[in-house]
Amino acid sequence: MQRIQILSRRFTVLATLTVASLSLNSVAIAECLNDNTCYGTEALFSNIDGDRNSAFGYRTLFNNTGSDNTAIGNESLFFNINGSRNTASGSLALYRNTTGHENTAIGNESLFHNTEGDYNTAIGKSSLYYNITGFNNTAGGYSALHFNTEGTHNTAIGSYALEVNSTGLYNTGIGAWVLTNNTAGHRNTANGAAALYNATGSRNVALGYYAGYNITSGSDNIVIGAGQRGRADDSGVIRIGASAYQTKTLIAGIRGVTTGRADAVPVVVDANGQLGTISSSRQSKVDIHPMGNVSDRLLDLKPVTFRYKQAYEDGSKPVQFGLIAEEVAESFPELVILDESGRPETVAYHMLPALLLNELQKEHELNQAQSEKLSRQEKLLAEQALHLAELNALRGELGRVKELLVALQSQNASAQLATK
Repeated sequence: MQRIQILSRRFTVLATLTVASLSLNSVAIAECLNDNTCYGTEALFSNIDGDRNSAFGYRTLFNNTGSDNTAIGNESLFFNINGSRNTASGSLALYRNTTGHENTAIGNESLFHNTEGDYNTAIGKSSLYYNITGFNNTAGGYSALHFNTEGTHNTAIGSYALEVNSTGLYNTGIGAWVLTNNTAGHRNTANGAAALYNATGSRNVALGYYAGYNITSGSDNIVIGAGQRGRADDSGVIRIGASAYQTKTLIAGIRGVTTGRADAVPVVVDANGQLGTISSSRQSKVDIHPMGNVSDRLLDLKPVTFRYKQAYEDGSKPVQFGLIAEEVAESFPELVILDESGRPETVAYHMLPALLLNELQKEHELNQAQSEKLSRQEKLLAEQALHLAELNALRGELGRVKELLVALQSQNASAQLATK
């Protein structure tokens, strides 16, 4: 008996709801023909030829004449006329759509201003709110692509993602506040909360929480790593990782691989972590002077053997050869690289070859001068030896002359004795 009473009450409630439903739809009954379905005051109110439409809610598809549309929520697809195959779920979703087709709007006021844009998908309150003619856009999240008007082929997933984009094309943003301030930039990709938040340029790529956050008008940047915000003036810059989080870099495909060209040069890194090469072109230099005696101080350096305190991964601590930065700072501070606190960190070993070359050239000049001096001395000695030989020859001739004179004197003496 109790069960019958419960069923009776349920039937009464159902009958009441049915009567209420019929009374609410009394105006729209005519418009619900042609395979249309409507539920709500003035739903499909102006529909004449449109068919296969579904309208649920007050004034949904109010001006519709198109087909295959689905509207759920207060005045969703209100102004739709010839647009077809649209889906709107949420109060005022696709409200101003007139001829746009194959759009999907889920969330209050999503695609609100869309009139002619096609193939858009908006999920979240006010997503693609101002879109008018933009097409092939996808927005998922509160206010995503909110101000987009004509931009196409954009994807924004996350609250406020690409919020102020208006005419930008082919942008992809995944995460809350990504590319939020982009207006006309195109072909940007941002993944991570607030990635490329302030960027307005094009072809930027950012991966990670707040990655590229500080970049503004620059283009062609690549930023990878949470917290790597970049700089406002970055353009064409690649940044990977943040010193606050990353302390070691391992890259495969380098060690043991010979480069494909014969013009390879060494790569160096500065205190900012920027990689680069050292230019030797005159075009990049000023105030050029001969090195002179600067390299004399190399002789004050004290090469040492040592072992690093931290062992290698295999536990070994092999003998190393080099200099002590603190000692070099005393005699040749120009060769010392300081750390962030201003203490000696390492030695600019790449500068040593030029200094050694200068010393070698100076030694060569000295040796050449000494060699020339020695040659002159040898020539002088040879000339002196020749003169000495000539002198000795003259001495021999003089001796023979003396002997001849002695013989003549003896003959004269004998002749004088004979005459007496």
